[in-house]
Amino acid sequence: AAISTNDAIRTWRPRFVVLAGIAGGVFANGISLGDVLIARQIVDYELQKITPDGVKMKWRAWNTNPQLLESASSFDPLSWHSDRTDLYKLRPGAGDPNVVFGPLASGDKVVAAEDFLQELLSIHSDIIGVEMEAGGSACAAFQATPSAPGFIMIRGVSDLADPEKNTAETRQWR
Repeated sequence: AAISTNDAIRTWRPRFVVLAGIAGGVFANGISLGDVLIARQIVDYELQKITPDGVKMKWRAWNTNPQLLESASSFDPLSWHSDRTDLYKLRPGAGDPNVVFGPLASGDKVVAAEDFLQELLSIHSDIIGVEMEAGGSACAAFQATPSAPGFIMIRGVSDLADPEKNTAETRQWR
C-alpha cells in the first residue's frame, strides 16, 4: 500500500488521498456490520520490538486531514442509499448504517482473534476498526515531498474483528 500510494502521489501530485475499502469493526465499541468508519487517526501497530519478555508494540499514529474530516462530517449519510438494487445491499440486521468517526488500527494482519484485539484495545481503547493498508498509505502521504497531500480513510464494516468473521451472515454480507 505504501509503494502504490507513493507512486500515485509522485505521478499525479494529488491535493488529497482518500483510502476507501472495508475493515473489521470493533463490536466492543458499538460497531456493527454495514457501519461506515471514518478515521480521525490511523494507528499503525506493526512497528514492534521483540524481546525475551515478549513483543512490545511501538505505535505510530497519523491524524487525518482536518478539512477532509469536516467535509465527511457534513455529508448526509442517508444520501448514500441507491435506488439501484444491483448496487445496494441491505445491511444485515435492522436499521440504517451508522457513520462513526474515530481511530482505526492498521497492520499487516487480518484480525480474527479476540486476545489480539483485546491487546490493541488495552493500549488504545477507542479503536473502532482494524484494517491492513492505511498505515503504509498514510506514511507515504505524510512523507511525500515537496508537499504532502491531505489524507483520510473511509471504510465499510464487512465483518467484526473476531473469530466469527467467516460466519454465514458475514459471507452473505460481503
